Formats: sequence, C-alpha cells, structure tokens
Amino acid sequence: MSVLISSNYIETVVNDVAVACYLKEWSYIEESLDAKAQNYFGVLIPISLEGKINNENVSLKLMLKLAPTDDRYRVSGAVTAMFAREIFVYSKVFSKYQDLQKCLQSQYIIPKCYYVCKDYCKEALAIQNMCESGYLPFIHSMFLDVDHLIVSLKSLAKFHALSFVMEFKETELFAEHLKQNCTKYIEDVYSSSERNCLCHGDIWKENILYKYEDNKPVSACLIDFQTARISSPAFDVLYLITSSANSKLRQKHFVSLIEIYYSTLLEFFKDANFENVYSHRQLEKDLKTVGPACFIVANTALWLSSGLQQEGHVRSKKILQSEFEIAMAVDNYKAIIKGILDDFIGYGYLPEILS
Repeated sequence: MSVLISSNYIETVVNDVAVACYLKEWSYIEESLDAKAQNYFGVLIPISLEGKINNENVSLKLMLKLAPTDDRYRVSGAVTAMFAREIFVYSKVFSKYQDLQKCLQSQYIIPKCYYVCKDYCKEALAIQNMCESGYLPFIHSMFLDVDHLIVSLKSLAKFHALSFVMEFKETELFAEHLKQNCTKYIEDVYSSSERNCLCHGDIWKENILYKYEDNKPVSACLIDFQTARISSPAFDVLYLITSSANSKLRQKHFVSLIEIYYSTLLEFFKDANFENVYSHRQLEKDLKTVGPACFIVANTALWLSSGLQQEGHVRSKKILQSEFEIAMAVDNYKAIIKGILDDFIGYGYLPEILS
C-alpha cells in the first residue's frame, strides 16, 4: 500500500499529541523521509517532540502510526478494523497490563501510549519509540537464530500470561475484545482450542524489536497489534517458530523452544500468584489444533516477505528487479514451504489438510 501523508496533516496530529500530553511551547522534529517505515496498512513516522510541562523541559521520542486518510484505501474495511484493534490494545489492554504487573519481578515490555484517535480516516497512535530505548529490528537475515527466538518466546509467554490474568480480573474488558471474522480454519482455532487468550495474531520477526548486551539479544518488545484477536496461545507460539525459523533450526530446537515458552508462562503465573490455568497437555493438544491455520497464515506471510506479491492492495516490501530474481525467490519460497510442510507432517499437525 502506498500511503501519502502530508506535512500539514502530520503537524495537526502532533498538535493533538502535544495537547493530550499538556505540553506548552512545543516544537517537533520529523525524521528524514528515508527513516519512515511503512507497514502494510499505514505509515510509521518517528518524531522528536519537545516542550514544557509546569516550566520543566520535556523531550518525547515518539512513533506516529497513521492510517490512510484517503477513502480509496478503505474500501475493504481491513484498515478500519486493524486500527481499531491496535488502538484498543494500546489504550485499554496495555493500561491494564501495566497495572497488573506493577508488583511483579518479571516484566513484559510495553511501549508507552501518549495519544490515540479513533476517528474514521484520522486514526492515529502516538507511542513510545522503542528504538530510542535501544530496541532494534532484526534485519540480518530472513529468519531468526535460536537466541532471538528464545527471547521472543519469553516475551510472548509474558504477553499471554497477562491476558490470562486479565481475563479473571478484568472480565468485562476481556469480553470487549471480540474475535475477528476469519476463514474456517482460523475460526476453528477459537472454537476448538483448550484455552484462549488475547493473542498477537501476526507474531513474526518483522513485528519484534530486540535489545542487546554484548551483541546478544537480552530482551524483546512485541509491536504491531493490528491483527490481535482472542485465540489459542498455541497459534502465536507455532506461528512465531514457523515463520521466523528455518527448517534446520526447527528440527534441532523445536521441543526445547516449546519448553522455554511454557516454563516462562509458568514462572509468570507464579510471580503473579496466579494459578496455572493452561497445562502442558492443553498446549500440546492446541498445537495440533492450530496447525492447519498456522500453516495457511505462515504461507501468506512468507510469500509477502519473499517479495512475490508485487500487485494488489497489499504488496511485498521487497522489490524484485529481474526475472532471474523472481525465479530465485520462487525457488527459495518453495523450499521454505516444503520444509514447513515436512516438519508439520512430522509433528502430526496437518491431519485435516492431508485427509
């Protein structure tokens, strides 16, 4: 999606952010155009906002996330639904998460939310720019290594654990987040799973930032909650490992990665003085339940990340320049999908599709 956002519109949004933050005598600097990062359903713009609160100088490092302002991009309704979900997560869910983990030793990393706008064709989020806090995207290869996967799964486990706790302590808020309309296999995940919680829905390396010490990842920050939904936590777990690890790594570490996720979930429950509501048996059963849906969604994500979707409403960010590059990308994509298919058959995760 090619989204054009005018400088005047950006200034209007920044003014609204400044008002919401009670800033006086404010000014802002927009990063250069080549620093803008566009996702599939909007545009991200890093902003440095300076001002005063009670005569004290304040500096905010923000990431603006803006929806298209042109109706032509809104025909399908996908953009409207996705921004509604993400605004809900940042403005309501994460506020509760912060309260729930105030007294906990273990912490789920949450970017601060400064401003939201829900108005149609003016949807906007202003959140803490985690890159300014040392969290960086993984750009070194198409797939993560085992160290990055481990910190990713630990962060995901904390996200899920807080959702389970919130379900019991904030029942009304939890019920407010309705599951989205989706295809048969994904609907089956919700109706057939042993347990459900608030899931990310699109958790792969493109939606994770990492903090490093001595060149090793020590913490992960999950971002981009436009596809958040009530579903099985097993879907997020399997999707992350499927979409962000190559077959060789999965074959070597799959069991240990599942154990790392589950042990982190239990540790967070214990820290929160919360009973274990999701047994290892339930997780194993749910992994088989979510297999077909996970395979379908991962296939779409990997097609996009391979650069093979060059036309349509949603296009690959990677641009292939020649027929040779396209042919190479197709061969690589086929090899990746074959590896996933072989692995899933080995796990026993695709009985319905294969029957």
